[in-house]
Amino acid sequence: LYVYEDQPKLAQVSIGQNDVRATPLQMAMVAAAVANNGVIMKPHVMRDIRTRDGELISKYEPERWKTAVSPTVAATLREAMIGVVGPGGTATRMAIEGFAVGGKTGTAELGTTSPSSHAWVIGFAGPVGQAPTVAVAVLVEALPGADEQTGGRVAAPIAQAVLEAALRAR
Repeated sequence: LYVYEDQPKLAQVSIGQNDVRATPLQMAMVAAAVANNGVIMKPHVMRDIRTRDGELISKYEPERWKTAVSPTVAATLREAMIGVVGPGGTATRMAIEGFAVGGKTGTAELGTTSPSSHAWVIGFAGPVGQAPTVAVAVLVEALPGADEQTGGRVAAPIAQAVLEAALRAR
């Protein structure tokens, strides 16, 4: 059993505040792992390499990297994240007609004298009834206000546009 001496700090860290650090890539990988039955794929930045005329030279083959959670835990998280995008959720602005979309919003208060926050959202999407095929993380930094500019209001519409563009390009 791990005992954390600073209980207020522990409470803040447990909700992503205080000294928690994560990059958008790391958070997109969290969403992707949830969508992929708990498996984290090796990150990459290219799909394929083509000649100027469009001839395929090389194609990236996805590789398993790590297992973050069991398939059962991933399925529970996936359903919860789909609920976040559904009616009454905090990421309803991520919904895309004809696709299953899951998300998790966040608003990180910066503790500045003039209140400001980061608006976050991570998510995944894919055809209804099929495995999700794309994942995303959106971070909009240093917005004015303590909690007026939430991940659901500010970051979710951006995520929706990115997910939709990726889905339509497939």
